[in-house]
Amino acid sequence: MPSPSAHPFATWTAAVCTLAVFSYLYRDNALWRAVEHLYIGLSAGYGLGYGWHNFLEPIIVTDMIHRHQYGYALPLLFGLLVFARYVRGGDGPARLPIGLWVGYGAGYALTYLPRTLWLQVSGSMLPPDRLSNVLVLATLVGGLCYFLFTVGQRGPIRRMATFGRYAIMLALGASFGGAVLYRYTIFLGRMAFLLKDWLHL
Repeated sequence: MPSPSAHPFATWTAAVCTLAVFSYLYRDNALWRAVEHLYIGLSAGYGLGYGWHNFLEPIIVTDMIHRHQYGYALPLLFGLLVFARYVRGGDGPARLPIGLWVGYGAGYALTYLPRTLWLQVSGSMLPPDRLSNVLVLATLVGGLCYFLFTVGQRGPIRRMATFGRYAIMLALGASFGGAVLYRYTIFLGRMAFLLKDWLHL
């Protein structure tokens, strides 16, 4: 958000863009589409410049050209092969780096998963000496019973599944409420900018 001492041109630009975005609440219009395209174009340009100055230029210019470290040539070649899918007949070469990327990610996740899974399980199995620990354990068991489809949900399993369903609904409702509150906070920030920094009310 621009500060009160920001340049008037920057303040007016931000105010016009904010009002253009708010105009979409009425209906789709050309002003909203222009600001949307401007935002996407600026984001893409900033991302391209950030990637070049922080990653590609130090590797290509500093390391490979000046320091003669040619070990980066193979990763750069694999990265360029991803764009081969935009050329006719380039789907085959493009699958090689994508498959390597997905395979490496899956292997890393499988080696990292047991530790995180064990920490999550051990963090849920707390001693029932406090009410919060009992609620965590009951919610865990209830959620597992709710998604238990191999046996019939009768008796205690059905009651625990019902409790798990309400616990899941409560958690989803709290998450949705947090998302709405976050967006409401952003809206209040933009209104404060329009009223104070732009209109000086």
